[in-house]
Amino acid sequence: MFASLKLLFSRKKSLVAPIIAVTVKLDDRCGEEIATDLEKNTCLVTKDAKKIILGIFSKPGTYRVGLIRGEDIPYKKLTHSRVRRFGKRHGYKLLPLEVGPFLRKKISDEDLMTAEIWWVGCMSETVEGRFSYHKLILGFGRNSVNGSWFGTVETHFLSDMGALPIDFSKGGAYAFLLPE
Repeated sequence: MFASLKLLFSRKKSLVAPIIAVTVKLDDRCGEEIATDLEKNTCLVTKDAKKIILGIFSKPGTYRVGLIRGEDIPYKKLTHSRVRRFGKRHGYKLLPLEVGPFLRKKISDEDLMTAEIWWVGCMSETVEGRFSYHKLILGFGRNSVNGSWFGTVETHFLSDMGALPIDFSKGGAYAFLLPE
């Protein structure tokens, strides 16, 4: 009986399926080319994101990426560490930093609207921001003012610092590498 409960629990853990799953192909381009390509497709690229992108040199490769809806992560208050822990517990892995811009090109605003998502946080290793205590992850989305955007999210907004003005579980998703 105990073994069957363990099996049921392990199945339940894997029930959190991505709402969007895509294959992202990277080519060998430098950050300048990647940033220009994003901007060519009428995507607003923020200064912080551009600075990070300029330091990237992508290597050819193929990645399977899944987006997990924030509402599907069972915490009352999402934090960066909780989202990462949730992904790890369900077999998802962190994205290489260079996948973010290519993922933005792959997922259109129409795809986001169909999935009822406004923004996506690319769950990768953090990057140092303007100050040493600012840790950033790349993200992208859409809004009615600027349309498509590609930028950064400061992880202290996704921290345990208390009540925050933004509810990161609503209207958003987190991108992880899918298990093989």
